[in-house]
Amino acid sequence: MENLINTLKAIHEQSSGGVLVVKETGDIIYCNKEISRLVNLPTEMILGKNFYSEIPNLAARAKSNREINENSLKAFIDSLINTGPIKDEAKIIIKEQEFFIEHHSHAFYYNGHYYAFMFVLDTTEKHINEVARDTSEKIMNHDIRALMNPIIGFSQLILDEIEAYENDSENASDSDNATVSVSDLLKNMKNFSQIIYNAGNNVLTIIDNQSLVANIQKGQYRPNRTRCNFLTLLKKDVLMSIKHQGVEIRTDYFGNFNLLTNLEIDSRVIKFMLINLIKNACEACEKAKGKTISLLIYTSESELKIVIKNPGAIPREIREKFMTEGATFGKRDGTGLGAFSAKLIAEANGGKISFETSDEENTTAITVTLPL
Repeated sequence: MENLINTLKAIHEQSSGGVLVVKETGDIIYCNKEISRLVNLPTEMILGKNFYSEIPNLAARAKSNREINENSLKAFIDSLINTGPIKDEAKIIIKEQEFFIEHHSHAFYYNGHYYAFMFVLDTTEKHINEVARDTSEKIMNHDIRALMNPIIGFSQLILDEIEAYENDSENASDSDNATVSVSDLLKNMKNFSQIIYNAGNNVLTIIDNQSLVANIQKGQYRPNRTRCNFLTLLKKDVLMSIKHQGVEIRTDYFGNFNLLTNLEIDSRVIKFMLINLIKNACEACEKAKGKTISLLIYTSESELKIVIKNPGAIPREIREKFMTEGATFGKRDGTGLGAFSAKLIAEANGGKISFETSDEENTTAITVTLPL
């Protein structure tokens, strides 16, 4: 029996899960290194302690999402003995670090006493991955919804233009009296088709890169900096993907204009960051019954600064948590993910993002600063 116990101990010491054995009296008779790591105490300070009294002391130094006291722990052991195995999950915070644990606990009878055997798994990484994946999927859905607007809107414009041309042709006595010429129709079709093409490509890129936000949250994202023409990126890939009737986007440039034609940035993610921020600004502008948003580009040798200013102040209800996940107010289809993903992207690229909002002027300005 002693050899068996020693063999089991050797196995448990190499286990990636924590192992804790507690006598029915509450005495802790065994714990492995993983338990020591989880509670941030050396093994010798755990063995011999009383489970019923020491664990609440540990809980007092940490934080838990459930009440832990002597009575609740005794009830837990009694339940193991009288009812059977228990599987449960909990969140704990030790020294400001958040952990998620899952435990599988059993009771066994040996030599006249009951013992509780607890196998504890640190599921923190699993939880982070699940949250990151869920956030990534929400942001992907949000971004695709944004890019579907020009696809649907300009497709409808094409249909309207063709219908107007057909009606005009039927009503005109001859081609000279037609108010819509073939050349005008083709020109409009070309412009609208280009916008739809760009938006469709952006949708595909979002789908291909749906793991981006998850990788940023897990610390696995590394910017893929390549040389690009920022002016082309802004005009063709960003602004042409945003359709808001009645809202003018006025762009002004300051600093070294020539640098914008050859910037070294991760253009793929910066593009979507700007699409989200400018789309939000357009929506706020429409809600505030404004007509123009300002896009100010400042360039120097060391940084690129982009200021997006729109009519409409950020609602007081969300100012403190603005740019956090889920922060939205008063938008029927709002998810609170556009600004949140923009913040993640800016910071992951070594930059920062901030905002100023004024009730007096009824304006909001978002500032993104990226190193060059």
